[in-house]
Amino acid sequence: MKYDLYSLQLFLAALHKNIARAAETQNIAASAVSNRISDLEQSIGAPLLHRRQRGVDLTRAGNELLRYAQSIERLVEKMEANMSEFADRLRGHIRIATNTSSIKLSAIQPLGSGW
Repeated sequence: MKYDLYSLQLFLAALHKNIARAAETQNIAASAVSNRISDLEQSIGAPLLHRRQRGVDLTRAGNELLRYAQSIERLVEKMEANMSEFADRLRGHIRIATNTSSIKLSAIQPLGSGW
């Protein structure tokens, strides 16, 4: 089975509203959301949602996937927060290595004329 974060995100979005509203919030067509969820269902081999006129309800398999999808969502959020610290220059190390002749040359160059 192959899962991708975007399909899991669409699955979670559909639960909070309905497939049409999930599509609006994700800026894609409702049919694309439905297809992604159908692909998940096909991959798992069980229906995840009961599709109704007024929204969706979870099946037993959907409830189980919900727990994992929420856990993955929290883990991705934590990863993004931790990785953003590197972009913000809040942590990390810089190691500079050189040999002695290049250090001497760099100190002399500004003093010399015409180098």
